[in-house]
Amino acid sequence: MTTPNPPPSSPPDRRRRRRRRSVAELVLTASTALSLLVALIWFGGVTDAARVATHLVLAVGLLACVVMPAEFVRSGGQAVRVTSAVLVLALAACTGLLPIPAFLRGLVAPGWSARGEYHVLSSLDPGATLSGVGDLLLAAGTVFVVATWSGRSRARSYGWYAVYGLAGCAMLLAAITVLQNTRVWMGTRIHTQLPFFAPFVNPNHFGSLMVMVFPFLAGRALSRRPGEIPTWIGALMACACVGMVVWTGSSGPLLAMLVIFALLLRHERGLPLWVLALGGIGALGAMTVYDMARSAGDRVSLHGRIPTWWATVRMWADHWLFGTGVGTYEEALRPYRRDTTFESWNHAHNDWLEWLAETGLVGLAAGGVAIVLLWPHPRRRGAGGRYALLAVLGVGLHAVLDFPFHIPALLMLAGAALAWRSALYDVQRHVPMVLFRGMAAALALLQVGSAVWDLRNRVVSEALDVVHESPRGTIQHSEALATLKRYAPSTPEIALERALEQGRTGQRDEAAATLREMAERHKHRASVQAVAARGMAAVGRAEEAIAFADRAVTLGPSDHRVWTIRAEVYQQVAPERAHEAWKDVLLEGSMKGLKPAWEALPVGVYWADALQNAPLKNQLALARFLVLRDPEAAILVYDNVYRRNPDLFDVQYARLLIDTDVGAARDYLDRAVQAHPTDREFRAEQARILERLELWDEAWEAWEALAQDDPDARYHAALCLERAKGAEAALLELERARARGELFNDATFLLKASMHASLRQTAACAATIQGSGMLDKKRTRKKAQGAMDACKAEKPQD
Repeated sequence: MTTPNPPPSSPPDRRRRRRRRSVAELVLTASTALSLLVALIWFGGVTDAARVATHLVLAVGLLACVVMPAEFVRSGGQAVRVTSAVLVLALAACTGLLPIPAFLRGLVAPGWSARGEYHVLSSLDPGATLSGVGDLLLAAGTVFVVATWSGRSRARSYGWYAVYGLAGCAMLLAAITVLQNTRVWMGTRIHTQLPFFAPFVNPNHFGSLMVMVFPFLAGRALSRRPGEIPTWIGALMACACVGMVVWTGSSGPLLAMLVIFALLLRHERGLPLWVLALGGIGALGAMTVYDMARSAGDRVSLHGRIPTWWATVRMWADHWLFGTGVGTYEEALRPYRRDTTFESWNHAHNDWLEWLAETGLVGLAAGGVAIVLLWPHPRRRGAGGRYALLAVLGVGLHAVLDFPFHIPALLMLAGAALAWRSALYDVQRHVPMVLFRGMAAALALLQVGSAVWDLRNRVVSEALDVVHESPRGTIQHSEALATLKRYAPSTPEIALERALEQGRTGQRDEAAATLREMAERHKHRASVQAVAARGMAAVGRAEEAIAFADRAVTLGPSDHRVWTIRAEVYQQVAPERAHEAWKDVLLEGSMKGLKPAWEALPVGVYWADALQNAPLKNQLALARFLVLRDPEAAILVYDNVYRRNPDLFDVQYARLLIDTDVGAARDYLDRAVQAHPTDREFRAEQARILERLELWDEAWEAWEALAQDDPDARYHAALCLERAKGAEAALLELERARARGELFNDATFLLKASMHASLRQTAACAATIQGSGMLDKKRTRKKAQGAMDACKAEKPQD
């Protein structure tokens, strides 16, 4: 007799499925949360490795989608549909990696043959295009995982909680930055006037984050329906979002918020269109006046945007079908620029226009297909779905004036909002599980490949820095070149090394030809022209070296490295012009070029005159450099810095003033301590001045404020108290400090022993030395033994 198979719905089978579902959902939820969290950390500029970590975490979440049982995938169709829209954009970006036949080049890209650096591919820089595709894959992975995760029963509540968490974290970030900018954050001193939010994120990027959470908060405040949070809390948080954006001075996010608020008023409260139109015109006028007040000398050009947009249109006209390639905007724009007021724009500050210029009509068509795939087909009414669409619309409006979609974290968050909305509120579409699992597996593999590519980029970037900064012939230089030959054999630095090797073997003509070919191949890249200039100088081609160096700074006026290379080339081939070249390095604000500039230029007041209008950070660095070489010139530089920014204080300036004018030093330190009451360095210098003026009571009070966790300050406090009130009072204070558990340094023990000796307390004097541990240390044993002899020399007190 055979035992029949258990039915599919038997309890053991249900428990096994429940366990599989629980594990898969746990991995899915954790990977979603971690990937967005890591992206936000990366967005804040905390770590460069977060990009790789985000790819790998998303790969884990996508693999969880692969193993999830079919009956528990409620929104598989939506995951495939929304992800397909992002993948269409990625495929359009990949067209930059396709070869263009020679007979089509003049037709599809009239400017390609004249300005292109690669002779096969459509993209001007395939490596940059691969990185751009990686950004789109981050968005695609996020969309797929979030859409699948949103099939859970509590996904709607989780999505709302995530929005409120983002808003709360942003407000906490704002509070921390306010504390830092008011110079009371953890007792640190801020040397420069930092713009709001600058220590953590760019103000415009922060504004986009606020735009994304704003419709959820403002919609809750305007809605009469019950929600996850009370109405007054939503109103308060929405006002805080607007206030923080106004504080940052970012106009684009503020304009997007005004449009979102008008749409919410129309939908939630039914206000007439004419009222909204009048309000919009008034708000737009107020924003225009506000923007004009912030930049009185740049009213017409929108901070350089309009000439940049015209240059972008001309660039697209020369690459109308495939574009110049994703990620190539900065290099491709330079030949089309006619305006010299903007120096370096790595983005067009209009994502829609930049996408058209980089991908051409192919990208425009892909964008249309993506919009069709993402077009909402709601199955039921829901405020959350409407708010999610408004959030993405707001970022899209901001993208007209800035580049939020080029910030991968913001792109991922926008994709997550669309995926959440589609999975919860759109008509469900059924797809075969084979297609669902296949797309998840393919995306997981692509995430791993993108992580490997990002690791390669980081290794190459670090090797390039070593090649440029380390002397030739060192082990570090050789290892960096070997890394470049392995991972990036087409980099110009490899050609430079080959040319230098030819020069060393006497093949100077061949070396010069190699450098000319390299410079012609990359004729619109400033870094390559600088490398060619360095090589031409090494093989004795002075005129060509100067021409390449000048071309480098013309192409990359904001690249500080090329200014330094230009000065080095001038110093090698035209020493009579090197001084002016090094002066240009300093005036352009290059921090890396300061040390060689100082070594080349004459020390003294010349520098103080040359840097009158240089950036404050350079002037401060110059003043600190001159402290030991020419104190008089250092004071002149410090005076200029302090005159330009009275709120900027530096301890080195105070120390120079102590040596020249004690009264001025005391006044300066009094203002510094008042501005930075928790800064220990300024208080210590103030106490030293009081010691120098022999104001022992005031000096003791100043040192005492620092002495609780500073053994050196405790020594000075005891010394000043002895001078002010005698040895007995100083010994009593030291005993109290010892009872509080404070640590003494060797100088304090010796001072205490000498005070006991002066009072003829021989036993206490010897006990102090023995308890200090100085006799057990070789470097202090001699001093300790001398102090013991001094103790015994005094007659004991009765």
